[in-house]
Amino acid sequence: MSARSTVSLGRGLAWGAAGFVVAALGLKPLAIAAFGLPAGGWAFVAAAALSVGVIEEGTRAAVLGRSAAAGRGLAGVALGWALAEGLIVGLGGLVQLTVLAGDPAALAAARAGLPPGAGEALQRQVDGLSPLTLLAWPLERGAAIALQIGFTAALAAGLARGTVAGRAGAVTAVALAHAAVDVPAAGFQAGLWPLGPVQALYAVIALALAPWALRWCRAQLTPSAPAATSG
Repeated sequence: MSARSTVSLGRGLAWGAAGFVVAALGLKPLAIAAFGLPAGGWAFVAAAALSVGVIEEGTRAAVLGRSAAAGRGLAGVALGWALAEGLIVGLGGLVQLTVLAGDPAALAAARAGLPPGAGEALQRQVDGLSPLTLLAWPLERGAAIALQIGFTAALAAGLARGTVAGRAGAVTAVALAHAAVDVPAAGFQAGLWPLGPVQALYAVIALALAPWALRWCRAQLTPSAPAATSG
């Protein structure tokens, strides 16, 4: 890999990771603090899933437009975003839930600092911890990584359209797809269904999408063959 390619990949990784941090740790908490969340039911599911889809895909579109990612740079954005989510939401979230499960006072304090709907969702996540759910955690995280790569690839392809309407339509479509994927998790947080089926569904998604995600990343990271020239 050339020095230029290495720089392109590194910049993409940085852009992707920064984009996720801004969306998940900056914009989403601000939106929840400003507008709150319904206490439960399908209203909670719709609000939670749509907020994730709109905020993350809007931020991802800004990152892709700003970084002008292509090839290794595009793969870097996809991997940086996916890995940041895996570390912050996946590993960090699991550690946080485990700590809160063992410290009722800390859990009560954490719930007190959240809007009612979000506080109740946190309680359900803590209550859902078990040895079985921990065993399913790697596949659930694998699904998240594969899906984030897929959202990046789809959004980049849509943003390549020449018209403003085409680009706006692409952002809207990917945001709605992202929201739809978040419905099972939001439904568990709202208390509509148990955690086991949700994790099983995401495990199936991981197994189905992982081969494609690997092929896509490999294609982006493989340098294009030089064009043939006539003698």
